[in-house]
Amino acid sequence: MLSNFLANALRSNQTFAIFIQVLRVILLSFYLVAGARLLGPAGYGELATTAALTAIGACLVGLGSGIGLVRISSRNIAAFPKVWGECIASHFISSLVVLCIYLACANKFFPELWLSNVLIYIGVAEIIFVPLILAVGYAFMANELYRLGSLIQIFPAVARFLSAIILLMVFDTVSVESFAIVVMLSVLICFAWAFILAYFFLPAPLFPGIKRVYWTGYSVVYASSNLLNNISSEADKIFVYRLTSADQAGIYSAVMRIVVAVATPFGAIIQSKSHYLFSLGDGISSRHIKFLQNYAIIFFIYGAISGIFIFVVSPYVGALLGARFSGAENILAIISLWIPVNGFRQLFGGLLTTADRAWYRSFGDIISTIVFAVSASVLVPICGLEGAIAARLAAEIIGLLVMIIIFFRSKRDSV
Repeated sequence: MLSNFLANALRSNQTFAIFIQVLRVILLSFYLVAGARLLGPAGYGELATTAALTAIGACLVGLGSGIGLVRISSRNIAAFPKVWGECIASHFISSLVVLCIYLACANKFFPELWLSNVLIYIGVAEIIFVPLILAVGYAFMANELYRLGSLIQIFPAVARFLSAIILLMVFDTVSVESFAIVVMLSVLICFAWAFILAYFFLPAPLFPGIKRVYWTGYSVVYASSNLLNNISSEADKIFVYRLTSADQAGIYSAVMRIVVAVATPFGAIIQSKSHYLFSLGDGISSRHIKFLQNYAIIFFIYGAISGIFIFVVSPYVGALLGARFSGAENILAIISLWIPVNGFRQLFGGLLTTADRAWYRSFGDIISTIVFAVSASVLVPICGLEGAIAARLAAEIIGLLVMIIIFFRSKRDSV
């Protein structure tokens, strides 16, 4: 019976996606613990703030051509070589432009981070190399090689894990700059492996003329939607860094990284079904509703169990991250409620995106960001990190409610 169960599980893309994302959670959890212990709250706060800045900038790299590649190929696989060439060219050119803009803005608004060069090293890794690795993963998914694509898309997590291993083997503490250099070199190695695999397993790309690189069509919608989604999920670290201190931002960021890691399987399940959902075409149909009904149960069960687990283990997080992260226990217990809410928000957002309603999803992200900014501005000066966590939870709940309303209004308009 066990053998049959394992055989059936390995044939399921959803099960494989969950396995890959559990592996990703393990790798990133080790990276989180190692980074917190090596850098301390202040150093980790600087690293997390830099990572948040690059995550926002990286959304514009490729102009959405990665997910657009899956969308187009799911409906016409013969178009893959041409669209794949456009995707690579778009990523290379736009990454250099975004990196220059990012460095110019970071130098102006975060001079203290600029002095340590951490902005440069993390910027190169996260804006140039990581988006191209993810694009290779999407290319494999577009050819229905989902498992290999999923493995490639956790290469950045593997790179960060290797960085932590190397540094922990040699040092007890390191500077943020040294940590960032090792991360950049590890990501570079994984980037090389990703394109080696693409060379051997994917059809050769057909590179476009320079004008075609910027003629992204509907794909730019995904880039804009992803940008707003990342602003909604990452801007809070930058906000807390500005409102408090590097130490407080480090504690807040470490706690949020924990719950985000636990919520990773939500996105993995949706991504494993992206080829199918895109193939359903434009608009919200009865098959989208059926998908929602089936997966809402799964998301609820996992979200409830994960939230309870995080709440129960929250008193021990200080021992895990180090004595300097005192206070993390209380805010982790509060933010455990965020996990199931985020799961449903990802479910509705994924359905809107694959039904060519990415702009509608973006509206929910905009509302969520505004709610956090306003509430955090009021609560953080009064309650400190507890106020930031309360603002984050309120923003997630309101963002989910807005997305539910948008989804069912879209269904009515699609009839």
